[in-house]
Amino acid sequence: MQRFGVETERHVQRVAEVVADDALARDLGCRPGRRWLRISSLRMIPGDATKTPICWTDVYIDDAFAREVRSRMDGHRDIFGTLVEKISGRRFSEIRQDIRAVGVSHDMAEPLKATPGAHALAIRRQYLFSSNEMAEVSLSIHPADRYSYTTRLMRKDSERE
Repeated sequence: MQRFGVETERHVQRVAEVVADDALARDLGCRPGRRWLRISSLRMIPGDATKTPICWTDVYIDDAFAREVRSRMDGHRDIFGTLVEKISGRRFSEIRQDIRAVGVSHDMAEPLKATPGAHALAIRRQYLFSSNEMAEVSLSIHPADRYSYTTRLMRKDSERE
């Protein structure tokens, strides 16, 4: 995940302070009324002549870190999680990732250069400190032809045939 942040370019589209309503709270996995800084961006491959985005990502930063992240985000190329760790002086102990199949929404189709309803993967990552405190959540939409996910499962020697 950290390589993805360095190997791609983030093109911020908008930054806003938001309060989670019931729908957003379900999407993020938090309680309604929680305050967040939302950073919406497109991820691009440097030098790609087609200028086709890899994904749209909404990163939600807990309000406790919002002011500091906002003031330092312009010069930060890595994923925002590393910036939150620097600001907080703490390391994330867990990242929960959920991947599901979706269609590209009408709102996302134009910026993603995709067809509305086209196949896509929605990825939610929740970043937690050891206290189980969630400080960041990212919601990304990846058109199906621009993302693959590979998992390698290995058996221990004693379980091999």
